Amino acid sequence: EKSGKVAQRQVYITACPGQLVLSKLGSMIPSSNVEAHSQAKTLSLRSTVIDLPMLFESSTPVRKTKVLASLGPVSNNKEMIGKLIDAGMDVARFNLAMTDMAEIKGTIELVRQVAKEKSKTCAILVDTRGPEIRTSYLVEGPGSTTKVDKISLVKGESVILVDHDPSSEEEFHGWKTETETRIKVNYEGLSSQVEVGMKVLVADGNIELEVTKVGNNEVTCTVLNDAILGSWKNLNLLGVRLNMPVLTSKDKLD
Repeated sequence: EKSGKVAQRQVYITACPGQLVLSKLGSMIPSSNVEAHSQAKTLSLRSTVIDLPMLFESSTPVRKTKVLASLGPVSNNKEMIGKLIDAGMDVARFNLAMTDMAEIKGTIELVRQVAKEKSKTCAILVDTRGPEIRTSYLVEGPGSTTKVDKISLVKGESVILVDHDPSSEEEFHGWKTETETRIKVNYEGLSSQVEVGMKVLVADGNIELEVTKVGNNEVTCTVLNDAILGSWKNLNLLGVRLNMPVLTSKDKLD
């Protein structure tokens, strides 16, 4: 207040989009008769889009980050999918490295059904297997068909990696006995593309091997760390450009 005059402060609120409801302004209702505008007429880079519920009502902020959830056998049912969607799942992911399109087709339809019932949107993401080298299934020993879950690898011992032709009739098996450990890999070019001293990583890098000898269709390696090897684990050759297609026949089929 100066010289007996009361200073007035004018407040302007632009509602965009939507209609400005003056009754919700309370004490902030303008005293002068200003023409009400139902929507903003000027939008610029300086504009901030704020609607009335954001100003006067409690509301949950819009989440811009998407939540991706990988679905597997445990979540392959309507109840679990519903819980995931309620918890905020925006994208349902399927990993075809462990299955194929025929097996997940029903689950995809179930995700769409549950999302529709809940009036939610849930996208579908499918990861193709792609080119990869995998170790063989494990059995008790040569000629055996009795599978074992895992074998122990001890630092300093030798492991023989054997090229395997997927089109051959030979069993894709590996084993560990008292005298040797032989593991087949589903890549015919293994022995022709590695050299002595190269590193080989198995099971997402949890097992480290070093090439010590390259023979005819087989590679002898030394184990660099104590580890447990299971069946069908990924194998990576460091510094080697593999002669493998970007899309495999399975990827194209899926």
